[in-house]
Amino acid sequence: MNIALFNRTIVLNRRFVGLVTLLSGLGGANHLLAQQTSTEEGLRLAPSSDLGSRGNTDYISTGAAPISIRSAPLPSSQSIRIDAGQRVDVAPGSTPVDPADAASGGQRVPPQGTARRAADVRSRTEFQQLIYQTRGRDLEHYGRNLFGAAPSTYVLTDRVVPPMDYVIAPGDEVRIRAWGQVDIDFVGSVERNGALYIPVIGAVPVAGVAFRDLTALIRARIARSYKSFELDVSLGQIRMMQVFVTGQASKPGSYTIGGLSSLINAVFAVGGPSETGSMRAIELRRGGQLVTRLDLYGFLLNGDKSQDVRLQSGDVIQFPPVKAQAAIAGSVKSPGIFEVLPSTSLGDLVALAGGLSTTAGGGRVIVERIEERRA
Repeated sequence: MNIALFNRTIVLNRRFVGLVTLLSGLGGANHLLAQQTSTEEGLRLAPSSDLGSRGNTDYISTGAAPISIRSAPLPSSQSIRIDAGQRVDVAPGSTPVDPADAASGGQRVPPQGTARRAADVRSRTEFQQLIYQTRGRDLEHYGRNLFGAAPSTYVLTDRVVPPMDYVIAPGDEVRIRAWGQVDIDFVGSVERNGALYIPVIGAVPVAGVAFRDLTALIRARIARSYKSFELDVSLGQIRMMQVFVTGQASKPGSYTIGGLSSLINAVFAVGGPSETGSMRAIELRRGGQLVTRLDLYGFLLNGDKSQDVRLQSGDVIQFPPVKAQAAIAGSVKSPGIFEVLPSTSLGDLVALAGGLSTTAGGGRVIVERIEERRA
């Protein structure tokens, strides 16, 4: 007999919020130990702490009518006989009585242990708490564990090779070596006016020039006075710049970061969004204009950096509030809570969770949702 475990989840959110449970194709072995009794619609639940760990309300499908049970963990010496349509209620904090023994006083179950009570006080979001109360297990928000504590500044380094599209700006250190008709060994920083002052050559405006074009620019300037020479141009320490992190960020504020940083670098460095912040609509604003909107899931799942851009001093990274979330549990490879878009389908959600496990029953899926905060 196949045993399917249903769990009531009530979740409030702006759009679609719910719990998707992928059931095992192995006769419900992941959930309960059960044996068929003399009647097709009756079940005897064998001793199992799993039943109590599912929360306040469990629904057991017996192939006929669903059975609703409220229970605490069963002791190792007790089982409960349940017939189709029968409901067994146990108030929170009380101890359940076997229905078969109720008439004669029955054997009462001891109160829940201290370990369960300790688990109940774990820090959770409202969504996680509701899932825990109905599923009896914690589901984590996808990707949140990738973010560490936000630093106040970056460590300067001259060991990183800048990309060819890096734009020179005041504060960057430039190293110039020339030999032949002219001998130059110079290390200097770009001034605030954007110029680089090279001995025997004079001022060379370099601010706004891409790194790939820097050598050609300096060569052309030296060639005005000298004809036969060799030239090597490189960057030393990269400038620091200030960016601002606002909205539903883990730690909003002002950050001093390295000039080579991109939006994705900065999102991880500043600690990412808070539990109420979005990972799928991170905005980069420059001069009051939207530069790009980053869906971090694309990078985490597929390595897609097409929405990533190089940062500039004064940029604002905005984390908007998360809108819709959906939890997926059961026989999937990576159960968890995912941020979903209006176009996200059930198949998309399963793909976000890594696909079905090897024991999943592909045709046995339970979807629970709240419609318009009412039903």
